[in-house]
Amino acid sequence: MINKTHNSSIKDWPEGERPREKLIQFGAQWFTDAELLAILLRIGNEGASAIDIGKRVRRLNANPLTFNSASQITRYCYPKFENQRFEQFLAFLLDGQNYLLGERIISEDISTQSVVYTRKVMEEALRLSASAVVVVHNHLSGKASPSPQDIETTQKLKQAADVLEIIFQDHIIIRRECYYSFMEHGKFLE
Repeated sequence: MINKTHNSSIKDWPEGERPREKLIQFGAQWFTDAELLAILLRIGNEGASAIDIGKRVRRLNANPLTFNSASQITRYCYPKFENQRFEQFLAFLLDGQNYLLGERIISEDISTQSVVYTRKVMEEALRLSASAVVVVHNHLSGKASPSPQDIETTQKLKQAADVLEIIFQDHIIIRRECYYSFMEHGKFLE
């Protein structure tokens, strides 16, 4: 087995492990940003693969993400949901200044509805000592407006966050290039 380190060239990797071949076989959603960058750049040099260079570039440009509005989160999420064939429910875990501590996929489903577990969202928030949580999911059909299930899920998440003294900032629903924010509509503040 070949060790995929900074000393090995991608062309020395087993064919099934090479980024370009994996892209063809599995699709872009299964790749790290570094792997996608390596595929796009098609570069590398002696002692450093394209992936190592992609990681270095990311570190140099790595500014902590901060989210202060639904529109910022939505712009960040649009590419994640583009061309999705299933609903996905994400949790964004934030510190007290709204810096992103972590992003978690809570649920993904190939059916028309995603089952969301309030417990899982709160477990992830506690695991990272998050001060605040924003959840985002996509609708595959119809509009970005909330369904009765979305409203119920939002209420449960808000109640659980209140008990744990975590700020539940928003639940955002994305459908193509539009979104619905519970916070902007004042739907869970009561």
